[in-house]
Amino acid sequence: MSPNKGPHNDQEKGKTSSEPMFSIPAEDVFDLLKANGDGGDDFELETASTSTLSDNPGPGFTIGKWIGKAGRKLEIAAGSVAERLRIGPNAVMEDIIDGLSGVERHRRPFLQAPRPFRSLIPIALSHSTSSTSSEESVSKIQARLPTYYRKLVDYLLDPNPNNQFLALYYITTLIYTDPRARTIFLDLGIFDILERRQDQLLSLPRRHPQRDLLLAPSRRALVSLSESEILTVIQNLDYGGRRYDLGSLPDHCAESIATLINFTTTSDYQILAGLQISNLERIGSAHPTLLEAIKPEVVYQWAELSQSDDPILSHIYSCVLSEFASVCSDICGDRFWDCYVVPVCQSYIDAIGSESAEKIMNRILPNKNYLAALLTPETRSKLPTRSMASIHAQQRNRTGSPEWPSLIQLFAGPFFSLWGAFLRQWTFDPREARHNFYHNISSEPWDLPSRRLPPRIRTSLCRQLVTVAVNSECSVEDITQVADEDVDCYDEILDILGNIVDNGDQVARRSALRIKLELEAWYKKRASKDPFTF
Repeated sequence: MSPNKGPHNDQEKGKTSSEPMFSIPAEDVFDLLKANGDGGDDFELETASTSTLSDNPGPGFTIGKWIGKAGRKLEIAAGSVAERLRIGPNAVMEDIIDGLSGVERHRRPFLQAPRPFRSLIPIALSHSTSSTSSEESVSKIQARLPTYYRKLVDYLLDPNPNNQFLALYYITTLIYTDPRARTIFLDLGIFDILERRQDQLLSLPRRHPQRDLLLAPSRRALVSLSESEILTVIQNLDYGGRRYDLGSLPDHCAESIATLINFTTTSDYQILAGLQISNLERIGSAHPTLLEAIKPEVVYQWAELSQSDDPILSHIYSCVLSEFASVCSDICGDRFWDCYVVPVCQSYIDAIGSESAEKIMNRILPNKNYLAALLTPETRSKLPTRSMASIHAQQRNRTGSPEWPSLIQLFAGPFFSLWGAFLRQWTFDPREARHNFYHNISSEPWDLPSRRLPPRIRTSLCRQLVTVAVNSECSVEDITQVADEDVDCYDEILDILGNIVDNGDQVARRSALRIKLELEAWYKKRASKDPFTF
């Protein structure tokens, strides 16, 4: 098995060059890889799409042609080998991510597989220039990116549909994350390639595997390359600036943001619109144009997209839900539960059930203290009891009742509502700007800017809390959460519990005594750790 000189087509410049090449039977590929353990050589795996070797059986028979006869199983194996040799789409994308971050290509162990498709997409979408190298070094590194971009374009012409699929996704991702990518890809002739490919796919039978796999990502890549109305909206928003004086959002900015929100419901523009919305600065203004745009059904669809099998959409809209929460609180004000919290909760409950949904919602929704403080009795009385899923029933073709577990039962039980009432008394100043209220309510009770409760209000709230606890509708930990904030509440709760122990019925006395003893033990332990807190 000796190297030889063979013609090789250089697609980049349309010239022919000679490189050391050798051909081996496909079944010997794995033996070759094992033998070359030092990783000193740089291999290129020829396929039938690029090789000029003989197509006749024998030493010159190309690996691609052999795979075509040997079957699909070996094709998958050879694809894995190609990735490990750093010549597959995943390997190229991994090198691109290094370049976008301004760092030298990482040296990886020989034959180490690149990160998988579903890991690379989120990394690319959230990339940042994290290099500590000089600006000149970063520029040199990023100057190599067009070479890698060309490799992705070449994979669009690969006979393997899986490579085409990966290339389409990576190209689309790069267009949205690297400002230079769109121009580079257009200069490489990608628009014509995609148009021809789309025509070919449309000519295939409707249930053809390649049509199912490639048509939608091809269309999306074309849309990402095309001039469109949404680009004009984004330019107007950038021209007006992304940071606004709180309480004075200009009308033209509000209209542009509202248009972006509407674009999130249009499939062609969901990626770009979602990226822009997730990067919005604080607004601090309940502008009527935005209040009209933030509809519960729109937020419900965002939550659906965050659960999509498409890694681009799921990553972007998970970011939208988490990053846009504070913006939405500025816009919706007291309607935050109705506009934002309820649709998000409903979507996750509809899709994956309440037990799993609660864990996800804890990562997406803003801190529980803020939600509790906003859950006034009036807001609570207006919460819907039916799922938004009924709106999309025809699209999703779902069966079963649209009824869903009460949000109050799942996410806002009796203590949650009472805790909100305590928070409103401790922290809410009607004269305080709403945007400050959002940021002053921390997720950690220790950081709450407490103020003394009026005695009558304190007695009323503590009496309600003890009643809930004695009826086993909240835990002792919930009571200590209140007592931890306000020593006056601790004393009030002990007095109420003592009164029940002395005068209540047998069941209430037993429950109250247990709670009282646990609360006193907690206080002693708490005081010994930090005696100066109260």
